[in-house]
Amino acid sequence: MAESSPSQVVTITPSEISSEPNGGGRTAEDLPHFMSILYPGSLKNADMEKVIDKNLEGLRRTADGRLKLRLHPKMPSTIKSSAYETCNFLFKAQKHRSGKVTYKLIGLITEAHAFADMCDFMFTPPKETRDTFIYTAAISQICRPQPYNFEGNAYAKKKKDSSAAAAAAAAETEENVEEDAGSGHHPNPKVPVHRFGDTNPVPTESSWAAGSGEDPVPLELLKDVQKKFEERPIWLRASLDEQLGLLGWTTQKLSGYPWKLSFALRAVSYLYLNGPWRNCYVRFGYDPKLNLEAVKYQVIDFRDPHFRSPAAAREHPSVAAATETKPDVHFRRPPANRSQIYQLCDIEDSAIQGVLDHEVKTNKLGKALDPTSGWMAKSTMSSIRTQLKVRSEAMRRLETPAGMATD
Repeated sequence: MAESSPSQVVTITPSEISSEPNGGGRTAEDLPHFMSILYPGSLKNADMEKVIDKNLEGLRRTADGRLKLRLHPKMPSTIKSSAYETCNFLFKAQKHRSGKVTYKLIGLITEAHAFADMCDFMFTPPKETRDTFIYTAAISQICRPQPYNFEGNAYAKKKKDSSAAAAAAAAETEENVEEDAGSGHHPNPKVPVHRFGDTNPVPTESSWAAGSGEDPVPLELLKDVQKKFEERPIWLRASLDEQLGLLGWTTQKLSGYPWKLSFALRAVSYLYLNGPWRNCYVRFGYDPKLNLEAVKYQVIDFRDPHFRSPAAAREHPSVAAATETKPDVHFRRPPANRSQIYQLCDIEDSAIQGVLDHEVKTNKLGKALDPTSGWMAKSTMSSIRTQLKVRSEAMRRLETPAGMATD
């Protein structure tokens, strides 16, 4: 095919075909029909026979009427064409020595196939040896397994224990109450317990007495614990630890202090296992279900929505733990855990304390207590939870970024 100048454009309508000298007086229906293949690349004359099949009927007999292009003989994947109808003319251009260019009408292009898929990721390496050539894992066809060593997801939910294991753990909890030095849990096999649904009276005394020889509790510590329970009949372990810490009781002052404190607690109190006062130590003989002021000592299990946000998922799990030295029982800062228990009387919020004062004045004995909200209505407990969510979000917005914190 002769060369043609790219700047020359020839436009001929079907009505002009019969008047063209080279058209021979033929109409559009008499002209031969051709198919155009838009190949994504440059071809040499020797490659034309490998790409274009001159038998148009054979091309049309493909399963879906689409051509399949293989860029390399060893490449298993193919690129399928997009077939569409067209109405173009095929000309043969010839440039004479005089500089004149003539065009001869060959026929009509009624069908076209285009390969629109990207081909760069199917690039094959050159034949020469290149030691520095490396396939890009993101866009190359990889035929061998790659060691991607992904880190474990620290926020993935762990599988829950089986029912048998859970039952065994519950039975063990009844006999061994966990009480730890930091957040208040350490094994104590003889602590009296009580449940919200129990019909029997609450415990009135302990089977163990201080100084019985099992592990003597310092008399001074025992007196301080008794004094605290006289001031307030119900305590979360974390709240009691804070108050005793103000009196100077620490592990530096008394060796094995958390463990010895657990003995002092079982000498003056019993443990409420569930319900509105769950995980609280209650003074012997005091029944929260028979005392109106016990509404102030109810607990709320607050689950901050922040920990369900994408921002919390990007935080390292140890960041919050590294900044927390002692548990915050007054809600002075946002919770550091997904689930954190507070006693309502300890929360420093005027709106919540106003609700508690109103409940103490309006409640009456004989009222049916709810297993979750206790002396309060569920709607009241829900409003308190909403107040905590708003307060937590406000405090998080005012927090100084870790990189800007100064001593």
